[in-house]
Amino acid sequence: MVGSGFERISARVKVDQKIGKHFRVGGNMAYANTIRKQFGSEAGGTYSNIFMFSQNIAPIYPIYLYDTDGNLMYDEKGNVRYDFGTEYGRGYASEQNPLATAKENIYKYMSDNLSTRGYFEANFLNDFKFTLNIAYDVFNATNTQFSTPIGGDALNVGGRGYNYTSRRGALNVNQLLNWNRRFGSHNISVLLGHETKNDRYKYLEGQMTNFSDPTNPDFSNASQYQGLTSYSAEYALEGYFMKADYDFADKYYLTASIRRDGSSKFHKDNRWGSFWAIGGSWRVKEENFLKDVTAIDNLKLKASFGTQGNDNILDNDGYTIWKAYSDLYTVERVDGEPAFTKTLRGNKDLTWEKSNNFNVGLELGLWERIDFNLDFFIKETKDMLYYSPLASSEGNPSGIYRNEMDMKNTGIEFEINADIIKNSHLRWNVALNGTHYKNKLTKLPASKPADKYPDGYQSGLYWRKIGGSLYDFYTYEYAGVDPETGAPLYNMYTENEDGTETVETTSVISKATRRQTGKSAIPDFVGGLSTTLEAFGFDLSVQTAFQLGGYVYDSNYSGLMNPGDNGKNFHKDMCNSWTPSNTQTNIPALSYQTNSQSISNGNNVDFFLTKASYFSLRNVTLGYSFPSNWMRKAGIEKLRIYLTGDNIWMKSKRKGFDPRMYFTGETKMGYSAISTYSMGLNLTF
Repeated sequence: MVGSGFERISARVKVDQKIGKHFRVGGNMAYANTIRKQFGSEAGGTYSNIFMFSQNIAPIYPIYLYDTDGNLMYDEKGNVRYDFGTEYGRGYASEQNPLATAKENIYKYMSDNLSTRGYFEANFLNDFKFTLNIAYDVFNATNTQFSTPIGGDALNVGGRGYNYTSRRGALNVNQLLNWNRRFGSHNISVLLGHETKNDRYKYLEGQMTNFSDPTNPDFSNASQYQGLTSYSAEYALEGYFMKADYDFADKYYLTASIRRDGSSKFHKDNRWGSFWAIGGSWRVKEENFLKDVTAIDNLKLKASFGTQGNDNILDNDGYTIWKAYSDLYTVERVDGEPAFTKTLRGNKDLTWEKSNNFNVGLELGLWERIDFNLDFFIKETKDMLYYSPLASSEGNPSGIYRNEMDMKNTGIEFEINADIIKNSHLRWNVALNGTHYKNKLTKLPASKPADKYPDGYQSGLYWRKIGGSLYDFYTYEYAGVDPETGAPLYNMYTENEDGTETVETTSVISKATRRQTGKSAIPDFVGGLSTTLEAFGFDLSVQTAFQLGGYVYDSNYSGLMNPGDNGKNFHKDMCNSWTPSNTQTNIPALSYQTNSQSISNGNNVDFFLTKASYFSLRNVTLGYSFPSNWMRKAGIEKLRIYLTGDNIWMKSKRKGFDPRMYFTGETKMGYSAISTYSMGLNLTF
């Protein structure tokens, strides 16, 4: 993010939204429990696919391989064999056992980082100071991944190995000229600056198979070449800026800034952007009419307006586009000759995403016990990146990135910090912060003109329209279950001549009507509540986070409510499926390999829109500091012991459902962070 002004991100959340600890109910807990026993609570990263796998595989399938008598099977070296689903056949994820590969495969990551800093500083003419800062960082990384041939697809190729190496060199240079002068009650400071940033990346990747030694991942141990690729990239940014600050009598403050930045990610004709900001504040408490009011120890009013630019251009998969103005090709070898495939259409007109940020607020302190901050903000984001579809006659890729969308966030945020009890023996502090905002689209892409799309258009799971939010859901309406047949039902709307609608139900989802749900992924309120208690050397702190409102489309839950996939797991709610004796239910009848009995049938249905409200216990810390007069006798200045726990508990709509992981409103395969507990000691001599 480059530019001046006051940054306002979408969520405006001061709470650190760490992730919790739950598993999906109905998952194969044998996998989950085995991971926790063998790898401990810190298992993660490499093991994330294990949690996905354990959620989706039916619990009848074992981790290890057993014979027909139920006895464990071993290989010729006496090692227990894993079940990869090939010995007896498995309907789900054949040739896969993520626990086996997590334990037996080799994953090595090594990084070497070098940071250098230097500066030159000179003061002259009393009020001037010149500073030159130079920073150069080098990040080297090597990553080795080796799939041992104990099972799965690596078994048939004698093991598979990957080697990745990367290097990033980052140079940052800036020159700063400061001028500061005080005239009686007036204080003025001016900053002029120039900065240059240059990042160079190099990446190399290779793959080989058929390893002679299944414990050695080096390529010298392999005989079959599979692939080799590399690329290099460069990012450059240059900026010129000026900032001026003025205050009068330490009561009235004004600040203004302007900068101009050029980014290598854009074509030379659209490379530069100008951004500015202005703000002011008034310390009302310093006025004569409030100086003698003892109840108020601080009162400050503040306001600002600024612009900001963003050149962090990402493709649909979240990868950086280094030269968005240039076509990108992949090269393949066909009959010994290079063949080119275009993977990105460059756009020379692409330029900075820009935002206008307005903020007004106050700070209030009462009785030296209560501090209150309130801010009202408006953030207008213009020239947002949009992947605009093209006519099929133009070939592939089927779209091009353009600056074609605008949106606005309007909201408030507040923070209250209060010392309920405050004396020499006991202090009890409580703090609450919260954010509420509304998101509204103000401009739609040119490829969706108002005459063709007067009420907006569908974009995947969402409906986009002027005045709507970026994440308004658009799904089929689930109408329950046919009590006679157990088939799922959906609402089908027909427009009448008088403008009214007639609604009927159908069991064929292709005949149903997909509609705007009126539900959004954006929450109504996000906040955090914390408290600290200190007494007689003991200290206890509790931090929580919560969210009210908003929805998530739980595609994980949808997958577990599908009755037609051989070998796949069910959610426990499937126990309430329709049967001839259980006709009053909203879960369709089980019908093996009949997708029409699935609620979603591969489509987005509002049944899986789940309320995203939650309350989480993020951290609890209990400590004790030994009396200082005891410690000084032992030559110790301070000694404190403590016990702390993170991600301890969370309550949401459904056990195992963590709304914090899915801000865009749709779940992806993942898992919440595991609870951690630790003890510690702070010692100061």
